[in-house]
Amino acid sequence: MSAGPHYNPFEKKHGGAEDEERHVGDMGNITVDVEGNSKGSLVNTLIKLEGEYTVVGRSVMVHADPDDCGKGDHSEPGVNGKTSHTTGNAGARIACGEIKLA
Repeated sequence: MSAGPHYNPFEKKHGGAEDEERHVGDMGNITVDVEGNSKGSLVNTLIKLEGEYTVVGRSVMVHADPDDCGKGDHSEPGVNGKTSHTTGNAGARIACGEIKLA
């Protein structure tokens, strides 16, 4: 929990990686194989490595459930399965890492 909430410096609703209305840190879903492995790349025009809104020093998080990209139930914010606009109903945090410049 020390990683904090979704990175949202512009106070937007949660969304998908291609949505205009989204948190800076909304990166979308990844696909994993039956052993839980995944690899690939993504391009994100909101995530910055320098300047006022840099993500360096912040965390990247993998959640247990698919992200509904802000299009699901938001009837009870803070309750998984009913908090689409804040977390995408993505469930428990299962892996994380600190973002550093190499």
